[in-house]
Amino acid sequence: KDIISLNPGMEYSLDIMTYAFERLCSRAGSMYKEATQKSTAKLLQEIIVTADKNGMLNDYLTRVSEAIEAIPKRYSVFVPNRMRALLKETLENTLSGI
Repeated sequence: KDIISLNPGMEYSLDIMTYAFERLCSRAGSMYKEATQKSTAKLLQEIIVTADKNGMLNDYLTRVSEAIEAIPKRYSVFVPNRMRALLKETLENTLSGI
């Protein structure tokens, strides 16, 4: 849960967090429960804020943006992918707040 407390170094911490985020996004073609979606959005926010504080935002912004864009827009013809929309909104709001 709290990788930073293990003191692996900020770059390694961000790499681990971003890898976890990318894996969650790669499976977002199936429906996640709302709690998982919110936790993934919180992880995204933490990645962006931490990367910005440590001067590494550009290094990680591309990775998280590509992971979000790779999420299917719809589960089916009738069901939009709410997780994709939530993550895009979280990214926009977090970037506007830093």
